[in-house]
Amino acid sequence: MEKLRLVRPEKKYEKQAVKYLEEFLAAGSKIHGVGGLDQYKDDYDGWLEKLAADRVQVPNEERVPSETFFLMKRLSRESHMFQEDVERLVGMVSIRLVLNDNLWNFGGHIGYSIRPSEREKGYNKVNLYLALKVCQNYGIEVALLDCDRSNIGSAKTMRALGGKMVRQYQLGDIVVQRYAIDVDAALCKYASQYDKFVSGYPD
Repeated sequence: MEKLRLVRPEKKYEKQAVKYLEEFLAAGSKIHGVGGLDQYKDDYDGWLEKLAADRVQVPNEERVPSETFFLMKRLSRESHMFQEDVERLVGMVSIRLVLNDNLWNFGGHIGYSIRPSEREKGYNKVNLYLALKVCQNYGIEVALLDCDRSNIGSAKTMRALGGKMVRQYQLGDIVVQRYAIDVDAALCKYASQYDKFVSGYPD
């Protein structure tokens, strides 16, 4: 597997971010963990401003502070020789740094996505592993994550990082499963498995 890293969104990634969204639309696939990017497709600068505000948001019953990252894969020399980009945006992850009462019950800490053309390559496990490192930096001891019961791939990703299903609930027509991950224990247990695929993550 190629080396992967989390980066905070910047202006230089605008074209890649738009293509990321377009790929989901073309595939007719749901998109999660993008920090509202899908609502700012034509206003990337506005989205960057939103993310800056999200990081310092004072928690209330409507909004909580959060971080959103791009998961970048370094391209081989042959792949980027005639391209401007030396990395490819393969996934995203959003992390709520504090939970309000609603998010304790529905939603949890982490949402993530991998672009359709890059799925089933193990990238989302590294994505979640890096997200847990961010959680640790912010003092989150137990990370809570939700997924549709039908989303078998997402559930496998959570279990691969030590996730335990602690609850199942109905949300409209969807059955949602809640997983909990002991952050310190997961990072200790799986470091040897995933660190070799990591090239860095933001402090």
